Amino acid sequence: MTPAAKSNRHAVARALSFLLSARDSDGWWRDFQTLAGPSDEWVTAYTAWSISGIPGGEIAAREALDLLKWRWRDGFGYAAHVPVDCDSTTWFCRLAEKLNDTAGKEYRGSLDFLRSSVRSNGGVPTYPSAGPIREFTRLPQSAGFQGWNSTHTCVTAAAASLRGLKQLPQLRSFLQRVRMLDGGWSGYWWVSRAYPTLLAAEALGVGMSPWAERCSDLSSFGLACRLAMGAPVEAQVMSLQRANGSWQGSAQLRIPEPQVTRPAHGRCRITVDQNHIYTTATAIRALHEAG
Repeated sequence: MTPAAKSNRHAVARALSFLLSARDSDGWWRDFQTLAGPSDEWVTAYTAWSISGIPGGEIAAREALDLLKWRWRDGFGYAAHVPVDCDSTTWFCRLAEKLNDTAGKEYRGSLDFLRSSVRSNGGVPTYPSAGPIREFTRLPQSAGFQGWNSTHTCVTAAAASLRGLKQLPQLRSFLQRVRMLDGGWSGYWWVSRAYPTLLAAEALGVGMSPWAERCSDLSSFGLACRLAMGAPVEAQVMSLQRANGSWQGSAQLRIPEPQVTRPAHGRCRITVDQNHIYTTATAIRALHEAG
């Protein structure tokens, strides 16, 4: 084994140790402090998916899948008290597929929810209807939700990689239509373009190494996404790993007001993964694949 490969394996092992210890006493990964509190269902599904193919991570991933199944209610949400959304549900389905656990009602029912949410333009919204999320936010009937109910590139990109939705080519057609002039993609919920570009490129099966090399995002999260797209930044990613095995939380979650359809031009709250879980999950996945 080369010195570089040994360094990669050591970094992955340290990151896995951090993530396993970062679970709360009830087994959930929680991150991103918002007005709705921290996320558990979405963050747990994403983190478990990220470590499920790593030696030593599969048991924790299966435990997370079982926890999520107990919470199933047609799909999954940001957290238990927040209405079901397409993004959180997608990451549960991606986890179930990665663990080959797709026979249960939770996976099949979640796929049904996602299929029924696809819009006529081929895109997937975060919240298919305004009613449940309006009730949760306690906003008046006069408040618009056209932003949160519209199709989102980042959500569509995550869903388009699902084996269970491969029979819906309109998802990939949507992603091809909204691709930007520089070859990348822009997300609704994310400040960095590296993350939605990674998700869309994986869904379409296109190489993005040149785009990732040109990208100027030097945050831990951005570098991890760029590494996963093939940019030669493995050494940079490993150099930013902290003593406890994590990477500084730098996944900037952008939360526009519900009526905002163009978040780059509207009022938004920005929060990062203060518990460093989402960034570390992204980095460990990228390093494991690079190694």
